[in-house]
Amino acid sequence: MSANNPSPENWLVISRHHPSAILLAAPLVSLVLYVALDGVSVGPYIPGVFGMLVLLLVIWVVIHSRLIGLTISRQQDKVK
Repeated sequence: MSANNPSPENWLVISRHHPSAILLAAPLVSLVLYVALDGVSVGPYIPGVFGMLVLLLVIWVVIHSRLIGLTISRQQDKVK
């Protein structure tokens, strides 16, 4: 596969190695959603739901960050 191919597999690899990279796009996507859904009756609710999904993504990134992994492994080493 080419390195410039934006296939779903490449996005999964990038998100696995650099989960915070996805968080960089979240404000831009939120802004686009807000502007695109301005005249729709459910427009104000969609960015709110998207914000909750981003919050869940942030929690996932924090849990899977290297710092948290190092902290947990050090605590497990102290217990042994």
